[in-house]
Amino acid sequence: MNLEFSIDKKTGAAIAACVVLASILLVLAGYLLGAGSGARTPLPSAAVAASAAQPSAQSQAAGAAASAPQSDSTASAVAQPSTQPQPSAPPEYCLQFGSFRDKKNAQALVKTLKKAGVTATVVVFADTNGQPWYVVRSGSYAAIDAAAQSAASLRAQQKISVLVRRAGVL
Repeated sequence: MNLEFSIDKKTGAAIAACVVLASILLVLAGYLLGAGSGARTPLPSAAVAASAAQPSAQSQAAGAAASAPQSDSTASAVAQPSTQPQPSAPPEYCLQFGSFRDKKNAQALVKTLKKAGVTATVVVFADTNGQPWYVVRSGSYAAIDAAAQSAASLRAQQKISVLVRRAGVL
């Protein structure tokens, strides 16, 4: 079976113009969507206030865990991440375990993390369209290195998926 295919100059030029136009539109759409991502602001909620109060409790728990003798190798991974922010500077980084559109999914993840010995809270943020996101986070770190070290420890010892994120933003 022999098939022949040919395109005249006019049709070829029309196809090329459509490809170029589609490429330009995709780049423009990506730019517009990316430019709006920096405008995300947290929604006021009790969860935000609770997460702001949590670091002091975590630092006390971490201090108690550090002074208590460890009987098995997993106990050090269960200890809460240490906090080292300066009193005058707000925390820069936190650990993020997931973000959900459905609040029930976020709460279920918090329960799962609690069973693994990780204290986490749900923080509510609004995206650029004003839609709520329920974000599961833990810890408070002044430096990204300290947050990354805690995240690596949780990944390795507890097999928990975790990201290091800036505090206060989606």
